[in-house]
Amino acid sequence: PSTPTAAPTSTPGPTACGEQHGAVARMHAYSRAMGGDERWRMYTPPCYAQQTARRYPVLYLLHGGEHNDEHWDDIGIDTAADALIASGAIPPLLIVLPDGGQDFGPLSGSPPPFADFMQSTLIPQIDRDERTLADRDHRRLGGISYGAAWALLLAARFPELWSAVGAHSPAIGSFNGIEPDAAALARGHVRAYLDV
Repeated sequence: PSTPTAAPTSTPGPTACGEQHGAVARMHAYSRAMGGDERWRMYTPPCYAQQTARRYPVLYLLHGGEHNDEHWDDIGIDTAADALIASGAIPPLLIVLPDGGQDFGPLSGSPPPFADFMQSTLIPQIDRDERTLADRDHRRLGGISYGAAWALLLAARFPELWSAVGAHSPAIGSFNGIEPDAAALARGHVRAYLDV
């Protein structure tokens, strides 16, 4: 006879430290590339403050066009992360939500200003100040809509930074000049997930 399987629940269960919910903090730093103060939000999982010897993978998520760093929070990323961590579906992780402005800035430049901000300011600061697993294998990138287009663009151009990219309803094509290089993703061994 088969054993019944419990239905998944959206209510997080208790963790080893008793916390059920992660925390979201707002942060900022000066970016030479962007020419000003850049901000981001960061989700830390339950027990992050107590388990000081533990290191965590990091997921960077880019918001949609005409949105800001609150976009992913508004659609429930914190609640989803809490539930998935509690169920054991994903390991505890950090989620970084950069504010790329209305459209992440110009595509021109080598690298473009937003890419430079990610490479020279944001990732190094997160790896320095937080308890990350600071290597490509534990760093992922994702985005929604225009942020998904940028996620594909960044992962293709800088595969040494990312082990995987997720693009959710990516706004790509000649209308906005973002046509990600799928061959570069393959050459760089970046796993890609797309949905619409």
